[in-house]
Amino acid sequence: MKKHMLFTLLVVLPFPMIARAGTVCPWINKATVSGLLDSMVSLEMQSADGNGSTCFFQSRNQSSPLSLQVVVRNRDAGHEIVGYESQCGSYREPLRNIANDTVLCDIEAHSLRGVQVTGRVRNKIFAVRLESSRRENAGMTEKMLREKAKTAAEQVAGNLF
Repeated sequence: MKKHMLFTLLVVLPFPMIARAGTVCPWINKATVSGLLDSMVSLEMQSADGNGSTCFFQSRNQSSPLSLQVVVRNRDAGHEIVGYESQCGSYREPLRNIANDTVLCDIEAHSLRGVQVTGRVRNKIFAVRLESSRRENAGMTEKMLREKAKTAAEQVAGNLF
């Protein structure tokens, strides 16, 4: 009996320390984003005081840095998709079969280029923003960025249902 108790103390008790989870994005996980960005990623979370959260994923691949930002907010708290869509450039594409009012658009700012998908699921609005450095990601075409952003938006919308 004492051997079993000693075994239990030595083997089972350390597991809570080993199994402690790191930062987790509730809308899309690091493994999915790592696959999309073709690189290991770091994650930083920001909470919006009970009104949703923002997940920042950053590629660890220095030769091809990409970042993915996922913002989810409560629609009834005064947040509307229009605020996020105002950041769009001239290219806009309505997306069907992802969520309500879903739009993909290109974003251009300073030395970055990017793609954003915005949409609504029930009382939540979301924005998925994928950004790339123009200079360092010359091989990443607009079409590739758009496909990666669509895939991420599908994952986020699916988790909001």
